[in-house]
Amino acid sequence: MIEIRPATVDDVDAVVELGLEFLNTSTYRQLGAGDPEAIARLLCTVLDHGAVFLAVVDGAVVGMIALLIVPHIFSGATYCDEVAWFVKPGHRGRAGILLLNEAERWAMQKHANVIKMVAPEGTTVGDLYRRKGYQVIETAHIKVLPAWRSEPLQPSESSD
Repeated sequence: MIEIRPATVDDVDAVVELGLEFLNTSTYRQLGAGDPEAIARLLCTVLDHGAVFLAVVDGAVVGMIALLIVPHIFSGATYCDEVAWFVKPGHRGRAGILLLNEAERWAMQKHANVIKMVAPEGTTVGDLYRRKGYQVIETAHIKVLPAWRSEPLQPSESSD
């Protein structure tokens, strides 16, 4: 049975471990190695200012979703923004849906009129969102900047 519950600071280590596992098996691995301390700091910030919910099976954390309530930059309307959402591969179907349902419930409790979720490239998460009534409003792109590279820029990569 999958239990969905709010996270506490006592859960940070388990969520960090889950996050590192997700990073190493997802498209986000191109961003480099995860920093456990940075993940823990962000989780504590979200716990202080938003919500983190866990999916737990037999006492083990198999998924999490972290959320913040923020004002929209253009309208000032209250909306819920996904900070992070990851679920172990064997639990993505049911646990993932239960976590998303809990996120929506929490967002409505906080009087958010919109919830914004991210779908990693190359996954079927966008299909789940569409089935649940979400619509595509933007696509995010990243570029790893030279300062973050482990190897120096080559002359042909210079913008001079």
